[in-house]
Amino acid sequence: MLITKMDRKGRIQLPKAVRRRLDLKKNETFEIKINDTSITIKPTKDKAGMDSVLRDMIEHPLHSKAPVTKELLDKLADGQWSGL
Repeated sequence: MLITKMDRKGRIQLPKAVRRRLDLKKNETFEIKINDTSITIKPTKDKAGMDSVLRDMIEHPLHSKAPVTKELLDKLADGQWSGL
């Protein structure tokens, strides 16, 4: 279990281990669900890692971790997000 604090402006910093495990980047968006006595925070990605892969391809096309190939474009066109 990881513990973090809320600052006076209501912000909660996700521990580095969480950000790395989920490949979260700055300006990531989240869905927040309020339960009876708890809060669930979930990245709004279609599939884990998809947003960061596409962002990397757009921002750094020549140095992207995922080079743009016909196979990749076919997968994106077919909605096959996993494994990217």
